[in-house]
Amino acid sequence: AGWQESLNNPEEKERWDEYKSMLEEYKQEARESQLHWLMFRDQLAELAVSVYRDRARDFDPAVSMKTALTKIRIRELRSSPLSP
Repeated sequence: AGWQESLNNPEEKERWDEYKSMLEEYKQEARESQLHWLMFRDQLAELAVSVYRDRARDFDPAVSMKTALTKIRIRELRSSPLSP
């Protein structure tokens, strides 16, 4: 109830609206970033298939590439999500 009362204050409401807008913008950018990463991963998987086409009976290069890239990305995000 306290935060609802503070929204009656024009300054607090403006701050809240700005925060809410920034949060929505972040969510949209995060979704776009994830989609771009998935496209990148899938393109590298296609490249792996074309490079290792003759060895495809031993393993699936696309799955191997996707798995390796995903594991690397998870490690990156856990260690330092803001680093390049």
